[in-house]
Amino acid sequence: MKYKTSLTAKQAKYISNIANGMNKTQAAYDAYDVNSRESASAIANVNGRKESIRQHLIPALRNLGITLEKSLKPIADGLDANHKVTIEGDVIDTGEPDINTRLRASDRALKLLGVYDQVSASKTNEEYSKEELTALSSESDEIEMSKIVFKKLA
Repeated sequence: MKYKTSLTAKQAKYISNIANGMNKTQAAYDAYDVNSRESASAIANVNGRKESIRQHLIPALRNLGITLEKSLKPIADGLDANHKVTIEGDVIDTGEPDINTRLRASDRALKLLGVYDQVSASKTNEEYSKEELTALSSESDEIEMSKIVFKKLA
């Protein structure tokens, strides 16, 4: 299948908006001059699946120094975050896990890896067995089962 390589003016503005820091819904709202957030979200969803948009967006982000590796590093760091305290102006790493930071990083990683999409597509969290959750997490080598937080296991 051959993809369209040129962009419409609205698509180009959408990409420029994202490259300048807007999220996809905000970028669509501005570029497509829609009247509701729901319409902007729908447009952003459709644009996210268009290969022609992705072909132009990735280089635009790279030109700004935004790479996949650089974007994922804070998440990876967060998965191993330790609690820190400040004593008399000195920051001290306690060596104890910073659970809130780790959970936020885990949540972000799971979203990026599409685990939530897989879960919501077929079952609710409560309907999954521990074995099924393990199988889902093993599809991504970078996530350990112990870092998956679902209501059933919490």
